[in-house]
Amino acid sequence: MAKKTLIDWQSDSILVSYATRRTGHVLGPVRYEAVSADDDAAGKSSAEALREAISALGLEKSEAVVLASREMLELRTIQVPRMEAEELPDIIRYQAQRQFAQINENWVVDFVMLPDRPADEMQTALVAALNPVHMSAIETACRAAQVELQHVAMEPLEIARFGVETGQIPRQGVALAACLSETQAEIVLYRDGRVILVRGTRLPHDTDQRDKALRSEITRTMVAAGPLLDGAPVAGALLMAHPLLAENAQSAIAEVVGITPQVIDPSSLLSAEVAGISPDALIRTAGHRVVALAGAGAFMAASPDTKIDFKHPKRRPPKRQNRTRIALAATAALLLVIAGGSWWYSENSRLNEELADLEAQIESKQGLLETAQKRVAELREIDKFLQGSPNFLAELAYVAERIPPADKVLISAPRMNTTSDGIGIMAMNIAADSAATISQFEESLRDEHHIVKGSNYEQLDEPDGLYKWIANERVAIHDRGWKLVQQLTGPGAAPPAGKAGQSPPPGAPEPAPSSAASSPAEEQTRSAVNDADTSQASQQPTTDDTSAGSSADGSPATEQSDTDVPPANETQPPAAPIPDENKRASSETESGSAA
Repeated sequence: MAKKTLIDWQSDSILVSYATRRTGHVLGPVRYEAVSADDDAAGKSSAEALREAISALGLEKSEAVVLASREMLELRTIQVPRMEAEELPDIIRYQAQRQFAQINENWVVDFVMLPDRPADEMQTALVAALNPVHMSAIETACRAAQVELQHVAMEPLEIARFGVETGQIPRQGVALAACLSETQAEIVLYRDGRVILVRGTRLPHDTDQRDKALRSEITRTMVAAGPLLDGAPVAGALLMAHPLLAENAQSAIAEVVGITPQVIDPSSLLSAEVAGISPDALIRTAGHRVVALAGAGAFMAASPDTKIDFKHPKRRPPKRQNRTRIALAATAALLLVIAGGSWWYSENSRLNEELADLEAQIESKQGLLETAQKRVAELREIDKFLQGSPNFLAELAYVAERIPPADKVLISAPRMNTTSDGIGIMAMNIAADSAATISQFEESLRDEHHIVKGSNYEQLDEPDGLYKWIANERVAIHDRGWKLVQQLTGPGAAPPAGKAGQSPPPGAPEPAPSSAASSPAEEQTRSAVNDADTSQASQQPTTDDTSAGSSADGSPATEQSDTDVPPANETQPPAAPIPDENKRASSETESGSAA
């Protein structure tokens, strides 16, 4: 069985042993080492004394439990409100800093809860605080001695533990235990086997005074524990002391509590030799320390709620993670992600299938679209051609119905064509009986669809029958075509071009020349007429015998009187006035083309 090193630590000496039984009742060899309180003195320091003791007992590399003596501690009971156990460490430390005399935030604080009384509003804790200077000295000495410091316990509480471990303390009722040496008394009060009060006091060396001080201290202990006892009598008592000290102390305890205590001689806890001091002297001067070492043998196996450990003081536990809840939440989140991913994949696959189907349909109908677009383009070309191509038969009828009678004017060499801009051109040579007739001829043909321009006016030196004047006339025709698309698609479509170009029925009033501003189509027509005049400026009008005019009654035209002939010096009469709308050329229809 592995040895557990037990060290009782005081400022003037240390006591080292180890437990040889699982219960910790019997100690192994004990080594007592005196320690000099002054580092400059000739005595040993605590670290040196501990190192020598550990080496002599062969306890290097072992686990150690150190007992801090009462002189190194501040100990008292503190009442706190009822609360959750995990909140107690912070509250108790806060109350200890307020109620203890010398404690500060650097002191090590630990506690045990005393038995609970449900009727009380408050709960009581036995709180101990260890000076950090002593804690640092203990840790340094253990490192130097090559032992592993596992726990730092409180000496008075281990004395109380020993009383319980011996079985002399009854598990029911109130019990009292006293552990004595020549100069120190430790008194523990139990209820139902649990510590409810721990008190300690220094005893005088005189025997009579020692017994009196012990009697007084036990009395004060019983008075202080009165509220905790609820008037219950003491059912058991235990005295641990050297036989010489126990003789008088036994009667003092019986006198106060009314029951004779059982006596345990601490020397019975020693199983081997004692080094550094005689066994009898050890029990008389440090018997309570030997009892504490014996109680510390069971420290590691004791319940945590019965231990004060300055090496591992009680602290607020870290927040516990509810792993089950976290696992369930993670599982739910994972399932949600999987479900969402599955839905997204199925939906995306469905949409991809629909897209592929639509693309296949589009591809299958692409040929139909191209054919339809081609036919639409052809229809537009036809419509454009029909809109720009007048019915020249209807136009000839239009001219014949409006010009002066044949005895006044004669038309020869009519020519008809369509420009690249889609404007119809009628060119002709005319012979007239006078310059006024030429003007009348031009004015009779002009309207919103016809722009007339004459050129090469000339008076003949030798009149040709009735006709004394000749000229070249050009008629530009626009917006007299067939609006095929409009007729086919629009409500109230215009009639075909051949019908739209026909003259009004007989008896209808003559259309008057428009004095409004020229439309873009008229401007383009005028431009076409000017271009045509430029290309034929060199042509001279001639009289075609086969197209000579006749009178209205069919008789040959007769010569007009000399009064209608212009003066001889007029070789070319001025052109008849042309309205302003016949002078402007349209730029809008220049982009049109002839069919």
